[in-house]
Amino acid sequence: MSDGDRPNPDALLSSIQREEAANKRGRLKVFVGMCPGVGKTFAMLEAAQRELKAGRDVVVATWKPMGEKKPTRSSRASRKWPAASSNIAA
Repeated sequence: MSDGDRPNPDALLSSIQREEAANKRGRLKVFVGMCPGVGKTFAMLEAAQRELKAGRDVVVATWKPMGEKKPTRSSRASRKWPAASSNIAA
């Protein structure tokens, strides 16, 4: 193998470091729907289950106006933290 065929080690190292940094960052995925009952929570929980099965850490959060129904039964499989209250007007 000649030196001309060999990749630049500094370029390879830089590429690997960029890739590792990108893999360490989290991703935010927001589920938005026009009205209640269109499947936002269900889609979010299904996506979370897929990510968990792939071995990734997952954090799921919901926000709902006062008086709206509780999240679906499929959320029972997840670890839960106490709900935080907020005084933000909808």
